[in-house]
Amino acid sequence: MFILRSAFWLLIGFLVIKPFAFEPEQATKALANAAVHGASEFVVQNADQIDCTDIGCNSVKTLVVASAMASKPVTLPALNDGMATIPVPPPRPDWAG
Repeated sequence: MFILRSAFWLLIGFLVIKPFAFEPEQATKALANAAVHGASEFVVQNADQIDCTDIGCNSVKTLVVASAMASKPVTLPALNDGMATIPVPPPRPDWAG
């Protein structure tokens, strides 16, 4: 319990002293890219262990390995990038109350 409390207060102190040192967007992108890369490596390494006897199984196995080898890094969509703005009605005239 002492270690858990110490870690909590150390984290709070770190965030108070230097709150913007940790960039969550960069960390999540790096974590997502690492997960995709690891999964692709796992698929490519373990695909040859599957025993296929018919052409359908071989074609699916080939497609899965090819798509795993050609996977691109994860990108998050940009907000309001190339999107039209929402139309806003004009303000109400003074004579309308």
